[in-house]
Amino acid sequence: MKKTKIICTIGPATWNKETLAQLYEAGMNGARLNASFADSKDIREFIKMVRSVSPSIATILDTKGHKIRLNQFRKPIVLKEDEEFVIHAKPKKGTIYVTYKDLAKDLKVGSTILIDDGRIELEVKDIDSDRIITRVEQGGELKKGKSVNVPGTHLNFPPLTDKDYEDISLAIELKFDYIAASFIRNIEDVKVIKKLLNGSRTKLIAKIEDPEGVANFDSILSEVDGIMVARGDLGVEIPAEKVPILQKQFIKKCRLYGKPVIVATHMLESMVTNSHPTRAEVNDVANSIYDGADALMLSAETSTGRFPIKATKNMSRIAREVENYVP
Repeated sequence: MKKTKIICTIGPATWNKETLAQLYEAGMNGARLNASFADSKDIREFIKMVRSVSPSIATILDTKGHKIRLNQFRKPIVLKEDEEFVIHAKPKKGTIYVTYKDLAKDLKVGSTILIDDGRIELEVKDIDSDRIITRVEQGGELKKGKSVNVPGTHLNFPPLTDKDYEDISLAIELKFDYIAASFIRNIEDVKVIKKLLNGSRTKLIAKIEDPEGVANFDSILSEVDGIMVARGDLGVEIPAEKVPILQKQFIKKCRLYGKPVIVATHMLESMVTNSHPTRAEVNDVANSIYDGADALMLSAETSTGRFPIKATKNMSRIAREVENYVP
């Protein structure tokens, strides 16, 4: 029996009791629902399905948080290096704009804007009211709804969105085991959520996803029930080569404090479309266990991937094998 816990994200590929039961048999210990793609009806259905399979499966609601995205414009746009490109901070018909209306206030000339997980890079050259004039540093095809990151820029949004408040309140009502709070930046963010939890049985996991969260890690750790090393956004907000070092440091500190730590994102990413993991992915999973991670999380592999059961079985096999050699 493995010690390392496996958390599976539940989505269209696994949204039925039969598949959930197969995931459980394959080694799933926790089921995660990403609230970014779920309404209150989905949340209620999720908890009912999971509990019908086994009450021993931990339930985790991952909050949407302040994820900035592009608007839903009609056709993709090809951006070429060195050309000028204008983004609007506020909705305006016929323009490309973002879902955060105060972005122009928070940015400054010289700031970097990354779109679609860093595939497109822009440099801010001027700001005119809500118009952000940029130069394309790295071009590509710009598509609707893609993520927007501004590494090194403090964004002045509150800790929770209106949807987050509603979702957390529902999670408390339904007695979820954990809330995984997105983009926790500092102790003030933690206090707002803890006040909302107000002594309920639902525990708080802080997702570390940007430089502010990294800088304030120690104070955040002291106030939460657990940490998620969310390598997706973290690897966009800071140089990707720094992520493995931070992961090791975070795990070490969590073990020192006796707090559980989850390593998440791109664990077996190739298994979204392939039936077997790459050797590099196997090594990544193994090294996370060697470092002392309490839990590993599958995201697209089990929510939308073609091989959710195989991905879970593979992770279980790796965990059992590696644990034979962990001191």
